[in-house]
Amino acid sequence: NENKDYDQAIRSASECLKLEQNFACFGVRAMAHLAKGNLDLALADANQSDKLRPNSQVLLLTRAKIHRARGSFDLALVDINQAIQISSGNWQLWKTRGDLFAEIYESGGGLDADKIDLAIADYSKALDISPGQESVLANRGKMFNASASFDPKFYSNALSDLKAAIELNPNIAEYWHWRSTTYFGLKKDDLAVADATQAIKVDPRY
Repeated sequence: NENKDYDQAIRSASECLKLEQNFACFGVRAMAHLAKGNLDLALADANQSDKLRPNSQVLLLTRAKIHRARGSFDLALVDINQAIQISSGNWQLWKTRGDLFAEIYESGGGLDADKIDLAIADYSKALDISPGQESVLANRGKMFNASASFDPKFYSNALSDLKAAIELNPNIAEYWHWRSTTYFGLKKDDLAVADATQAIKVDPRY
């Protein structure tokens, strides 16, 4: 049970902190609190960890995720930008920032359209560093779908990415759903319906 694992991590980190104010123990407890959705506790621990060991790439990434979960997108961007400056060769950092730009676009009702291009650029950088990351391909495909709502030529880019993602991992319902959206945009309704049906087969709750 994942919750039990997180609870154990919190207990172990708390025992560690009784012995000494250790940045790693604060960091571990912050990640466990984040996983459990205890965002205020997660942020407090992340801030304590940062005081003890400033500019830790792992901590900055964790705190960016906490800020994002709290809806504090500007603060999340500050932390993830700093993490990228420290370690620009880490594809996960570029993916995290791409996800953040995508969420800013989606949460704004599609009004902040420049975030589409920023997300695509970050996903592309992540794939330059680590080709074949199916989640990055899928997320970039989703953003190409968003671009295609302004210029339909981007549906071909979306289709290429989503086909690749599905080939790598056909067990994610969202990938099928996003490709269904692409096919609808391309006016290939039969293929769109087939993908939408497959999404439900993969995850009946979808």
